Parts: sequence; C-alpha cells; structure tokens
Amino acid sequence: MKFDFEKLKECTNGIEYLEKTENGFIPHRFSLDEERAYKEYRSDYYTKCLSPASVRIEFKTDAEALFISYNVKESSSRLYFATQVFVNGEYKGGNRNFNSTEEIQGNPSAKFELGTFGARVDLGEGEKDVSIVLPFSVILEITELRLDGATYANPIKKSKTLLAYGDSITHGYDAFYPANSYINRLGSMLDVTVCNKAIGGEIFFPELLGAENGADPDYVTVAYGTNDHSRGKREKTERDARLFYKTLREKYPRAKIFAITPIWRWDVDTVKPFGDFHDVEKIIAAAIKDLDDVYLIRGFDFVPHAPEYFADLSLHPNDTGFEHYAKNLYEQIVKYL
Repeated sequence: MKFDFEKLKECTNGIEYLEKTENGFIPHRFSLDEERAYKEYRSDYYTKCLSPASVRIEFKTDAEALFISYNVKESSSRLYFATQVFVNGEYKGGNRNFNSTEEIQGNPSAKFELGTFGARVDLGEGEKDVSIVLPFSVILEITELRLDGATYANPIKKSKTLLAYGDSITHGYDAFYPANSYINRLGSMLDVTVCNKAIGGEIFFPELLGAENGADPDYVTVAYGTNDHSRGKREKTERDARLFYKTLREKYPRAKIFAITPIWRWDVDTVKPFGDFHDVEKIIAAAIKDLDDVYLIRGFDFVPHAPEYFADLSLHPNDTGFEHYAKNLYEQIVKYL
C-alpha cells in the first residue's frame, strides 16, 4: 500500500495543511496566513516555520513493514535531524544524519549532510499503532511512504489538542531525537495531538494571533521570555505580553491556557538593559492576572541548573534536560485539568 495525498493528509497530525510538490508532499504546521505573517515579519523565521516540528504520521495497520523516503533541506541553524518510527509506543527504527549524540552535545550547530534519505522499518505481525515522528530542525519533503503487507491503514486521531507557542526550546532545539523534546513528551503524557507554533529565536509576537488558522485547542501553552530578556525592550515586552495573552484568551475561548516562564540559562545572573532575568516572570504574571483560565507555570527550575543537561551547555536542553522539563511541566499542568 502506497500513501497518496489523501491518505497521507488524513494520517498526519499536527499540521495546518499538506502541500503537494513535484516530487512528493511537505507537511506544514503553520497555516498559509500564519506563514505569510512570518514572511512579512522576518524571512529567517519564515524558513523556520516550514519545519515539521511536532508533526506525526499516525495510523493503525496490519502492515509487516514500512518504507519512507524524503528530501531534507535546511530550515534552521540546526542541520542534524532524526526521524523516528514507533510501534505501540516502542521505538522500532528510522533515520538520522549523525553517528552519535556526542557529535551534537556541546556543538548543536555542527555541520551535517542533508539531501535524500530513506528507511525500511519492520513493524512485526498483527494489528498495531504506528507513529512516525518528524524532525524539528529541517524542511522535509516526503517522496514515498509505503506499507508492505497491509490491507488497511486507518488514521489515529486524539480526542484533545494542545496548541504550543514559544521560542527555540518549544520548537525542539536541541533534542537529539524529536520525540524527546519537552513539548512532544508532554503531548504523549497528556495523550493529545500537539500543534507546534514555536519558532527559534522568537519573542512575544501578538501579530501572529491575527492570522487565521484551523486550530480549536483544548489546551494552549505559551513559553516566551528568554529572548525578550536577552535582546528585547522591557516596555515592549510588557505591552506585547499583555496583548498576546488577551488576544489568545479571546481567540480560543474554551481552552485552558498555561503561561510558562523561562527555564534557567547560563547567564541568568547577568543584568541586561531589559533588567533582571526574573523580571520576565513578573511581567508574564502581570500580563495574565485578570484573565480567566490562564495559569502561571514557573519554569525556572524545570531543568537542573548544570551544563550537562543542555546540548549547547548553556540554553537549549538536550534529551535528558527535556525529560526533566516535561515531567515537571506535566506535574504542574495536571493540577488544572
């Protein structure tokens, strides 16, 4: 069984639309209107929004094996990538363009080859749930997805959806394997579909919420602030944070919203023109104080304050750091569910 456009579209979760190209299909996690907003705002952010962060191809099947091939193009400063295939929640195989995680730890901006890749993964006998987790760091054009020995492939849809806004850490930097990012781990723990709207380097950008999309989330997480502090202006952040949360509350009236404050970073004690790092938490708390069903989640201690938990040794968690982040965040969020 070979997936055509309609089959791939119905089995792909976490996307706004599926683009048909000359050679295959590109999944898009942002709507055309959202992509247009980024294209007008910053060209490098537009390129980042084309990566399939948190996108999964999920289906129930009796196939014995699958084959997937794709073209990979640059999307961000991270040129490493991995694609993972899970069967009934157990990792079974996939692709990566690095030999070991040691190549990334301490140097996540290292150069790795992109291009054309393919993988065959044995799925085992009988009916099973298959989940293909796509990379956060590159643009991926699927050229073929084929199931061997399949008589059916039925899409798997979760009953609830989590919409995630944020910067590079929510985008997925620097998980060695995409399923290990905090937002993907959280999605699995909550058993929800994740729609990832995060962009590496981003700050509060209220204009994004003016763009149309197809989202109707049950939960929304927002995790900006670390870039606002490092390069932003305090008055602008105060204004934009208030407008972002107010607009978000109005746009998704039935959703529970979680305002996550920044995690620890290596230069936390450096006072910048913006002010003290912990002032960001105060600004976020003030921005949401009059809004219903918007909850402050203090993230500062979610990841241990030590370089070995960060892929770049300073800012972006590695897989172990993300494990701590997801566990601690989950324990806070479930209090409100």
